[in-house]
Amino acid sequence: MKKDAIAEFLEGYAAARIAGNRDAVEAHYAVPLIVAGRAGTTFVEDEDALHGALDAEMAGGNPTAFDPYDVAPLPDGAARVRARVTWADGSVAEKAYTLAEDDDGVIAIVAVEVDG
Repeated sequence: MKKDAIAEFLEGYAAARIAGNRDAVEAHYAVPLIVAGRAGTTFVEDEDALHGALDAEMAGGNPTAFDPYDVAPLPDGAARVRARVTWADGSVAEKAYTLAEDDDGVIAIVAVEVDG
């Protein structure tokens, strides 16, 4: 996976997330999807589950900034991205995203790890 393609993907994801555009955010995810955090691990199996997960996350508000500070391409069309997400109250969450690229060059988030 090329770094410029990853950067373009992340710019689109950040813009959609900051704008609170659920449909645009959703377009950046693949299902099935794994979401891991302090509260446990959730397997998002299908589109309906993704709708519910994004609605729940986005009900808490939109971030004011999304900073992908560590981007590492991995073998087999994958990449790992560490990002800081800043919220309106000034709090910061650390997230790690695993991206995958399909045979057509489409990049999608397949896993998210949340700390905060």
